[in-house]
Amino acid sequence: MEVKRKDVWGLLLVLLLGQLVAFTLAASSFSSSLIANLGVDAPLTQSFFTYLLLISVYVPIVLYRRRKLQVAWYWYLALAFIDVQGNYLCEY
Repeated sequence: MEVKRKDVWGLLLVLLLGQLVAFTLAASSFSSSLIANLGVDAPLTQSFFTYLLLISVYVPIVLYRRRKLQVAWYWYLALAFIDVQGNYLCEY
């Protein structure tokens, strides 16, 4: 079983990007708790910044690979909307 150098770099890139996403989600959760403790009630705005961070990571990857999405973009938008509404309902 031969391991190619390109495969190792690809795996490291995937692990790095996964850690970046995990860090942004943890930072978003921390900032949400901090803002809530200060008395600010803005769950939709906080979810917006989470999605903005995710978009800033994954859109360049999709554009770099130049592949078509397997699912149309509007389904992703619909899922994001449903998730934000779920987060909003859980806050109240």
